[in-house]
Amino acid sequence: MAFGLVAALAGCDAGSTAPSSPPPTPSPPAPIFASDEEALAAAEAAYAAYAAVDAAILADGGKGSDRIKDHVSATYEPTVLKAYAQIAEGGLVVRGEGSVEGARLIEANREVVQIYACLDVGGTVVLNAEGVDVTPPERPLRTPVRLRFVPDGDRLLLDGSEKWDGDDFC
Repeated sequence: MAFGLVAALAGCDAGSTAPSSPPPTPSPPAPIFASDEEALAAAEAAYAAYAAVDAAILADGGKGSDRIKDHVSATYEPTVLKAYAQIAEGGLVVRGEGSVEGARLIEANREVVQIYACLDVGGTVVLNAEGVDVTPPERPLRTPVRLRFVPDGDRLLLDGSEKWDGDDFC
C-alpha cells in the first residue's frame, strides 16, 4: 500500500512500471593460455630459461646474480639473490645443471601458473674454493617441488619454488 501511495504522489503509475533490467554482466577476461597444455609448456619453458641462467650464476660462484632478474618476479628476486650471496660468501661453485621432470599443472589463470615437478640435481656437484667436492652425500637427487609463475607480458617469471610436502611423486 505504501508503494502505491509513494508512486501516486510521485506521478508514477504503480501498475504500469516496466521492470528495470540489471546491467549486463561483464564476461570474464580471456585466459592467458588457450589450454592447460599450453600453460604447462610455457611454465616448463620459463623454468628451463631460469635454470640455464641459474646454472651459469652458480658456476660463477654466485657472481653476476643480476642476470637472473629477467627470469624471476620482483617478489621472488630478493630470495634468489640472497641464495646467490650465500654461495659467494661460502666460496662455493656449483657445476652442472638441475632439471625438472614429470611436470604437471596445478592451476593456470590470469594471475598465476603453478606446476608440480621433480627437481633432479643428480648432475650437479658443489665445489669449495679449493675445487674439492663438498656436495652433501645425503642430498636427495630428486625432490618434489611446486613451482609458481606469474605472467609478465607474454612470458612467465618464476615467482617461487618450494619443496612439496605431500606424497613424494618423484
